[in-house]
Amino acid sequence: LAGVLAIAATRETIGQGVFLLAVYSAGLALPFLLTALGLSRFLRFYQKFRRHLHAVEVFSGVLLLAIGGLIFTDRLTWLSARFAFLNDWVINLEKIILH
Repeated sequence: LAGVLAIAATRETIGQGVFLLAVYSAGLALPFLLTALGLSRFLRFYQKFRRHLHAVEVFSGVLLLAIGGLIFTDRLTWLSARFAFLNDWVINLEKIILH
């Protein structure tokens, strides 16, 4: 905010400064507006998903404990080696999406 105010204050006309501040405000408001538009859809999804929430919490806890154990025993590289094949897959997916 301080940067935008400083740039707006140094513009040649008040109109240019106001325009910069308006664009900044619109950019700041956009995530809030999108959240408001999607909130009811998310709440409908959440009502259906709620019954699975305990299983997700247990799975997440077990995963955190497993990764913590790998870090504690200095074996995290084992996990990296097991999932190294994903590097090529992600790179190929990126090429497909971007080209």
